[in-house]
Amino acid sequence: MILNRKSDRAVLTFPGGMASLVSEQVTDGLLENAKHNHVASYFLQTALHPALLDLLLCAHSLGLTTSLDTNIDPLQEWRGVKDLLEYTNIFLLNATEARAIA
Repeated sequence: MILNRKSDRAVLTFPGGMASLVSEQVTDGLLENAKHNHVASYFLQTALHPALLDLLLCAHSLGLTTSLDTNIDPLQEWRGVKDLLEYTNIFLLNATEARAIA
């Protein structure tokens, strides 16, 4: 859910099973039938982190474009994103996220 005011915007996310998604669930068969691989809420998908670089490399090797939308890091650590940028075609972030990651 997105709450939007004139000068501010808040995104409310129900995490559900996000933290349990692992790269093995994103099979080569899924990627072979795709044109683009989008990763959203990076900091909430903690089980995906260890193999996400390999997943992005696989997507590129299959000719997919990739995008990454970090959203806010609830731990305020902002780790791991820079390593993924070389294999990210579209990086979606707001000014607050950009300052924290930089």
